[in-house]
Amino acid sequence: MEDAITTRIGDNGRFVIPSEIRKQLKLRDGDRVQVGIQDGKIVIYTAEALLAEFYGLTRNVRSADVDVVQELIDERRQEAASE
Repeated sequence: MEDAITTRIGDNGRFVIPSEIRKQLKLRDGDRVQVGIQDGKIVIYTAEALLAEFYGLTRNVRSADVDVVQELIDERRQEAASE
C-alpha cells in the first residue's frame, strides 16, 4: 500500500482515521461514513464515494433525455386516474 499509515485498535474496536487521510477525503467531525468488507479488507466509504459508485452503476440505465422523476409522477397520475 502506497500511503498506508499504521494506527491501533482501541477500546470497543475503535480506531482513529489519521488526520492526513481525513484531510485528503475532506472528512470532518460528525461526517457519516459506511464501513464494509471487500476482498478481506476493511473499506470505508465516504458519502461522495457512495454517490459516485451509485451513479456509475446506474449510468447505463439513466439517459439525459429521460426524466425518471417525471416518468414516475406521470405513472402515479395514470394509476390514480384509473382508480
